[in-house]
Amino acid sequence: MKRKVLISAFFILFTFTLISCQSISIDAGSIFSKTNPSNWITISYGKAIDKSILTHSGERVGNVIQKIPSYDDDFKGLVQQYLEPYSILCHDVLLYNIKPDTPPLINILAHYPIGSEQPAWVDLFREGHFQLYYNPHLIRIFLKGDNPENSFEKYQSVIRHPIQDLINSEHLSIKNIEVYVFNNDYAKTEIRVNTIPATCAINDIDLSPKHQPIDLGSIEEFLNHGVVLEAVEVDERNDIFFYGKSASDQTIAGKPVSISDIAVIYRAIFHYGYNAPYISLDTHEDNRYAKVNFGGHLENTRVGHVVLEADKLFKTLSTGIDPNTHEFVKSKITKHVPAFLTEDERGFLEDTNEGNTEIRYWFYPDEIGTVTDGSIGVVQKHQFLADAERMDVEVQLDNATRKTIDHLNKYFIQYEKAENTYKELNTVGRMMALVNWLKEMNIEDRVELDDLLSVKIPAFSTPEKTKKMLAITAIVCPKDLDITNKNVRNYTKTYYLSHLLDKYSSSTSDEEFLKIADNYFSQVDIAELYPP
Repeated sequence: MKRKVLISAFFILFTFTLISCQSISIDAGSIFSKTNPSNWITISYGKAIDKSILTHSGERVGNVIQKIPSYDDDFKGLVQQYLEPYSILCHDVLLYNIKPDTPPLINILAHYPIGSEQPAWVDLFREGHFQLYYNPHLIRIFLKGDNPENSFEKYQSVIRHPIQDLINSEHLSIKNIEVYVFNNDYAKTEIRVNTIPATCAINDIDLSPKHQPIDLGSIEEFLNHGVVLEAVEVDERNDIFFYGKSASDQTIAGKPVSISDIAVIYRAIFHYGYNAPYISLDTHEDNRYAKVNFGGHLENTRVGHVVLEADKLFKTLSTGIDPNTHEFVKSKITKHVPAFLTEDERGFLEDTNEGNTEIRYWFYPDEIGTVTDGSIGVVQKHQFLADAERMDVEVQLDNATRKTIDHLNKYFIQYEKAENTYKELNTVGRMMALVNWLKEMNIEDRVELDDLLSVKIPAFSTPEKTKKMLAITAIVCPKDLDITNKNVRNYTKTYYLSHLLDKYSSSTSDEEFLKIADNYFSQVDIAELYPP
């Protein structure tokens, strides 16, 4: 008897110190106060960080912070989601140094709970790249940089959206705006903030687009007809147009494709900071689960959900078990993919008997792209490609794993008929190709692309963790039978055992879970395995 087991890898404390006090000059033509003294204060938030949290790389936050000086900025992406939010301390320290506001100021995020419907700009504020507070008469905003006027100009296309919303509110009568600047040093776990702002009358600031505005309504109307996106054009007047062919069944997370999905992908590609867009199932502090990590602000979005569900389907390719319903779906896939075999089945054909192996699977967008004449970008490739690697040792993948991945990539058009998630992943790929074209062609210098940040993102929640899949596949057949891809399924049986994980502690190792699966299988009546 052959058998195979699969584990899917799938009161704030702070201190502050006065650093310096000096005068800086503002350009004579500035709408802000002509001369601003500076009062830079350093906030040390290192003691407030949970340094034991596991990051996307598997390293703990504390270890990553120590290594930051030795790496480039991309490395900071591992801890951006954990360190950037500490910019909220800027306002706390400011209140310590000034007289209380009357009435007190409200953080604009109070209106947008996590997972609720909200404009695309909100998540940039939630992570801490910006902070905005207000009361009926005043807006107070914190921006990265050393010079308030320069920072306001740099980020105007982003911050104008919440500022305009507040100005237009019938319940408020905004008179002035205060602009503070700060910097967040991840390596030192310190924030430097100038507690003396540049100030301006609200009527004196220019919140109009700096480039050609986008006709968001026309794009939404176009998508509402149901289309497969094929191209994007920016004409000589800097108007932007999307093109596609009619297809009423285009969905993202089961909902018709909308401009909100384009806005999410735009935000992910243009405004990710250090944390580039990705989705990954990683090591969790509770080893019964995999941690769901997102980059590019894809969490709590329909686009993020699609990429996550596609990633989870690697469990199905391995075992034939649906990761959500836990039902056996091999026959459903075979209906559309006649040559489909699970990785376990391929392992029996290859006579693979490696015992416990740790394999990481993922989709990557590297091949997604467009062709262009300079004014029109046409989708050339939109398919995410699958790949995998051994995580336990540096050796090549076994044939069963390699063939499973290669078959998915080669016959993806068949797989998307079997699993709607794959079809939706292709739709995401098309939007990514077109938004990438906008970035490659520097269209943001001609078109006010940040208008997309005003688009409301529908309420949606993605999980922070997902339970690992514990399953065991066995084969029983006559000794002299030649096992082929035509008959292997007739002699195999897969047992879904993830319910056993709940009986053990969060520190139980994968090796122990494998022993648990072996013990379960040893008690199975061998007669159950015989084909009918």
